Order: sequence, then structure tokens, then C-alpha cells
Amino acid sequence: MKTDLIEESWELNNPSPRTAWLRAIMTPLAVLHRVGLWCYLLPYRLGMRQQHILPICVISIGNLVSGGTGKTPTTLWLVRALRDAGLRVVILSRGHGRTNESVDPVMIVSDLRAVRVDNPEWSGDEPLHIAKSLPGTPVIVARNRRDSGDVAVAQFQPDVIVLDDGMQYWQLHRDIEICLLDARQPFGNGWMLPRGPLREPISHLSKSEVVVLTRADQASPESLAKLTANIKARSPEIWVTQSSHVPICWLSTDGQQGALDEMKGLSVIAVTAIADADQFFTTLRTLGLNIIKEVKFPDHHPYVKSDIDALLAGPDMASTHVVVTTEKDMVKLGHQWPKSATPLAALRIETRPVDHDALIEAVLDRIVRRNRGDIEV
Repeated sequence: MKTDLIEESWELNNPSPRTAWLRAIMTPLAVLHRVGLWCYLLPYRLGMRQQHILPICVISIGNLVSGGTGKTPTTLWLVRALRDAGLRVVILSRGHGRTNESVDPVMIVSDLRAVRVDNPEWSGDEPLHIAKSLPGTPVIVARNRRDSGDVAVAQFQPDVIVLDDGMQYWQLHRDIEICLLDARQPFGNGWMLPRGPLREPISHLSKSEVVVLTRADQASPESLAKLTANIKARSPEIWVTQSSHVPICWLSTDGQQGALDEMKGLSVIAVTAIADADQFFTTLRTLGLNIIKEVKFPDHHPYVKSDIDALLAGPDMASTHVVVTTEKDMVKLGHQWPKSATPLAALRIETRPVDHDALIEAVLDRIVRRNRGDIEV
């Protein structure tokens, strides 16, 4: 409820009196956030503090705003493309929601052979989802990505490291910064947290080498052209591309795949704990599902048995054919789901930039030149 009220106050055309007082409080806090960030980054700009530099190319995938812009699907797309090109890749992630961080600050979730830590409470939901989606690609979680980067280089000798959600991790040098912007509302209301969803000022977009306008199929050609021109005006060298989220298939709790049309017309309960839950529900309706109940939990919510029991005991369950969720939620729900209960299915969604081939070629060239020492860091 608290999060919903804050996000309601971010809406551009919301004159609600109940959020007016909240905006008044959060406005000076947002100013302090911006000033504090400027002060934090000043030693880096003055050369008084140095970023940790790894001996190989580091690619960061992140965003300017809080919430879901498609970082995980984009990470999966990029890593698959790099692997297809014959490169050894390691993924570094923060591991939000880990419960054993103090015991194991740098955890190898998966290695070249298998998933080592098949527990989302220890690994975090997104890293485990990534590890299961990319068998054979090591995934390491740690708050300190400098340490996890050193572990990656020492243990796996990769050609490139992909930093998942790394745009605000200033301590580690990145060679390629890929920033994702939701094409429908790329900068929210233009305010920094907590007055708005921006994690850092819009001006910081200029540090990116690539900007991907996600969910571009849901924006008009005119708005896409205007947004592209806005980005290019900040830095003409930025590679601006577009991508869309594409439903691929359904997944059962045991990993079996089903065609998208298998669920068309069924009555379902939709449950999720992702940042953009409403977009997930919209996608389900476009696939022809009859949603009789929407259940939203906070992002990264750690599902417990009581959550599942309450869901299955609800009055709507009698008329429900399937409970549907996201692939990220499935790594937390699947192993807890009772075998005798209403079936649980997850929707697999993938993304791919429109100029995939040219973009990957440019990224590969940058990796080769960085690893060869042709680019000074």
C-alpha cells in the first residue's frame, strides 16, 4: 500500500489531495538525493577516487529509472548472442533479496557445468532465473561487484563480463554501458527518487554507448522519433535502438514447454512480484486469457507457504483452470507449488533489438579491441 501511494504520487496528471502532501515532502528529498549523488561522484570526476578496472571487457545493462524496463530479457539476449559468437561470458548480479549475504558475500550461483545454488532465498530470484536460462554460463552474486569481478576472472577466465543492473554501480569500470528506457514513459515524471522514479539525472544518459528503447511496439512512431532525437542531442555517438517484449511459450513447474495458444480462453488467476505487474497482466489479456483475479506482490517478494495457501484457498480458485505467473516468479513458486493443486504455468518472454546483427557486430569489435589493449581505460 505504501509503495502504491508513492507511485501514485509520481503520476504526471494526478491532482489527488491524498498525494499532494506526499509530493511536498518528497520534493526536497529528491533535491537532496541529486545533490548527494553529485557530491558522491565528485571525487571520481576529480581523479581523487578510481574505479576498479578488470583486465577484460565489462558490459553493463541497466536503466535510469526504478522499475521494470526489461533488464533480465535483455541480459539473456546479449549473453546468448555473445556465446553464439564463441565468447566465454560471466554474469555479475547484485542478488536482491538474498538472506545469506553476510555468510557468503560472493556466491557462485552457477558455473560452467551446473547451477550450484538452486535456492532463490540465497541467490536472489533474478540471478537464479538467469542461471537456469543460461546453462553453462557462470552467474555470480555479490553486493561488491569489484570482488565478484575478480572472482570471475580468477576462476573462469572469461572473455567478457556482463554486469546485470549495473548502471548505478560506480565503483567498477565499464567499457560498454547499455541503458534501457521504456519507450512508453522513458523518464517517468522527470524527478529523481523519491519524488519520481529516476535513479540518477537524465543528463547521465550521455555516459551510455547504447540506449535500447524497450516495448517500442507500444509507443507511436512519432514519440519514438522524438525520444531518439532527444537522446542523440545529448550525445550524437550513442547507438539508439528499439526492442519489443515477445511472448514465447508457457512453462510448467517441471520445465515442460507449451504453445501460447494452449491457454487461450482459459480462466486464470495471475500472480506476480515484478516491478511492472500491470504490463504482465496486459500481455496475458492480449494472449486471450480470461483473468478472474490479479494478485500483485512487491518486486522481489520472497513467497512463503502462507502466500500459496492463501492463494489456493481463495473463493476464485474453484473456477480457475490455471494459475499463471512470470518466469522470474516461477523460480520462487515452482518448487513450493503443491502437486495436487491447480496447475501453475509461467509465461516466457524474450526480447531482441531490431538491429541485432549490426549491434552485436559493434559490441564484438569493442570487446576485441578492449581485450587486446587498443582502448585505453
